[in-house]
Amino acid sequence: ATYRAIQTAIAMRTEAPIPTYIYTIGLGTNTTATDLLKQLANDPSSANYIKTQPQGEFFYIESCTGSGLANCKTQLNTAFQTIAAKVLLRLTQ
Repeated sequence: ATYRAIQTAIAMRTEAPIPTYIYTIGLGTNTTATDLLKQLANDPSSANYIKTQPQGEFFYIESCTGSGLANCKTQLNTAFQTIAAKVLLRLTQ
């Protein structure tokens, strides 16, 4: 499943004439999932970043439980607002 997700993301990013920009949000502390989400988005912080493909962005939110809930809501709101602004920018170009 991981291989298929990566290959699909690459195909989407290299689609012509208009590539797809991928944005991902990671919740929790699972390092394997975080690495995969970075790679799918083609985030520059990924060890597998491909410079020749469109750069997306990975948003990391560590905790959405207990005392971290208020901070989580703020971080999620920021992530969604950032993604919305980038999508709107791409639609207007």
